Amino acid sequence: MGCAASTPRVQVKPAPAGPALPPIVLTDKQKQSFTRPKRSKRLSEAYVATEDGTSASAAEDYFFDPNWIGIQTRHGIDYYKLPSQGGFAKINQDRGMVCWPFNGSFGIALLCLFDGHGEGGERIAEFCCETLPSLLEGDPMLPTNPEEALIRNVVKLDEMVLSGGLSEVVQYCGTTLTVVYLSGSTAWVACAGDSRCVHGQTSKMGQVTASDMSVDHKPSLPGELERLTEAGATVDENKRLWIQCDGMLCGLAMSRSIGDGVCKRFGVIPDPQVQKHSLASAGGKQFVIVASDGVWDQISSEAACEIVAQKPTALEACKALVDGSVDQWKATSMCYRDDITAIVVFIPFLHADWDERAGELVDAAQSVVNSTNPATAKHQINMGSAGIERIAEDDLPLYLYLYSCFILIRCSRLPPQCVQSQDDLPAELKELMKQPEALWPKPLASSFKKKSVAPTDL
Repeated sequence: MGCAASTPRVQVKPAPAGPALPPIVLTDKQKQSFTRPKRSKRLSEAYVATEDGTSASAAEDYFFDPNWIGIQTRHGIDYYKLPSQGGFAKINQDRGMVCWPFNGSFGIALLCLFDGHGEGGERIAEFCCETLPSLLEGDPMLPTNPEEALIRNVVKLDEMVLSGGLSEVVQYCGTTLTVVYLSGSTAWVACAGDSRCVHGQTSKMGQVTASDMSVDHKPSLPGELERLTEAGATVDENKRLWIQCDGMLCGLAMSRSIGDGVCKRFGVIPDPQVQKHSLASAGGKQFVIVASDGVWDQISSEAACEIVAQKPTALEACKALVDGSVDQWKATSMCYRDDITAIVVFIPFLHADWDERAGELVDAAQSVVNSTNPATAKHQINMGSAGIERIAEDDLPLYLYLYSCFILIRCSRLPPQCVQSQDDLPAELKELMKQPEALWPKPLASSFKKKSVAPTDL
């Protein structure tokens, strides 16, 4: 999870009306994914956001129709880390996934966002990404009572995480969860944590409106605060909860999550809050955004909807939202950027009428829309140990490296063996430490020099 930040308003122009989008189609990649042996009967088709993302210019290689469905992710950076701790590039702990068709129908879709936190949090997010769709598919109550099915299976997912093969890892890490179950013109949004879902709409005059479809579960939220404090947790002025357990001080930026075994003893719960929303068209462009707090810590719901409304396709809108978040992190945070993941879908893209003629749309030889295990549909998901070219110490401008060292020393985060005395410090850093805070150098994007990695692409 990212550090707390305000949400400055991004200045954008009123949304242009623009031409109507062409009808949604199945891409060649999506068609090919259906053609598997009949014995591996498939109920859903899942696609997980790739670490390297998909640029708008490469839309022809995209899994879904880029006019209607966009999904992007970008790993974070952390200049507070030492090169010996794995480099300045963060492990991407976000997992964003779109399942469409879902549960045997083109009239149903599932949008999932998991934002891991703590050491090993990406493993928890990955497990949830692979497991939750199949849990929901196996619940006969999902079509008739989505709210109850979502709550029951998210709680079951938490139990599986805490008692399964990840039980030792999950005591001090976990993930948020935001799941959107779309059926026809209705959406059920299940949220546990602070990854947010937002509904946006433009009027015929180009006015953009934004409505939150979920609640950010911050520890200071009324109802959440009382439960946490009664269980023994402390919530500070930065809306973060703290617990003292087994001689360790643990902090968490949300009041509900999957995993976080130790925090579960102090009032943190997995139960999602489910809200039902109608997406019936009232004219104008309509869309749904699901994003991690890498977006929401920097961009408000209103500004995000304005950004999306400016773009002609969902994929371009999604990329603009992620790029805008990156720019805001650069402007507001010297040495840190959270992982950023966003899903944008334009409404309506569901087609229940396709179910009866799925064979024509996909493959006459395999006419049944089959299922997939989401794990088989993931594409180059970054698990942190590979797939990211680390930023070496020498790739940083000198003043930025020195500034990072300064902060580490100031916060006593450099191991004692690294700095035995002031004599061990570089002369430039000694001089820097004498300067008042107003003269501290600030890392600017234009100061990066392209070497083994282009930091502007991070």
